[in-house]
Amino acid sequence: MYIPRPSQVHDPATLLASMRDHPFATVITPTSGVPAVTHIPVLGVCDGDDIRIRAHMARANEHSALLDGDVRTLIAFQGPHAYVSPILCDPGAGPTWDYIAVHASGPVRTLDGEDAHEFVHELIAGFDPDFRAVWDDADEALRTRMVAGIVPFEMDVTRLEGNFKLGQNRSSEGRAGIVAHLTASTDTNTAALGQAMVDRAMQPARPPSHLLGASCPGQ
Repeated sequence: MYIPRPSQVHDPATLLASMRDHPFATVITPTSGVPAVTHIPVLGVCDGDDIRIRAHMARANEHSALLDGDVRTLIAFQGPHAYVSPILCDPGAGPTWDYIAVHASGPVRTLDGEDAHEFVHELIAGFDPDFRAVWDDADEALRTRMVAGIVPFEMDVTRLEGNFKLGQNRSSEGRAGIVAHLTASTDTNTAALGQAMVDRAMQPARPPSHLLGASCPGQ
């Protein structure tokens, strides 16, 4: 991903938080022809010093057959985004689009047996905890059939990078004008981008750490 230096974000805690706030992601796996692409909800989790992503695809999805082996997969997260008119900040500048995007990549492996059932429990806890009682009360044969219809998988994130394009190249007055316009919007996505600009301005700079090691933030 092309990331101009002012927009680069390296802090794993910030990137993981964005992944969790916007869990509907694009999974891209290279092939000898057109890359396989699937849009699915994912779970970003910490495991010791590592960040992992867990998700699942329908077994009928041909993409799922590519998820085991040495082929690296990319998972792209799209945060809030909005058009920014030069009228808001600098009439001499060009129009642009501000946004947050996070890319995670690494090897993936599929989960089966008890690991697959454990994944389903994590999925329910992450997205619909009230459904857990319904799931537990369901007929075991039904639960087994439903789990058999998916391919759960896990990615070990070895590279994590973020592009937080939030008007860093604007003057403080220009940024203030953008923030005022965005945060006043009735569109929740646009307002969220404005709030992200405010939050980002309050965060201290972090050293580069896009290659994950002993840097996973706590839960």
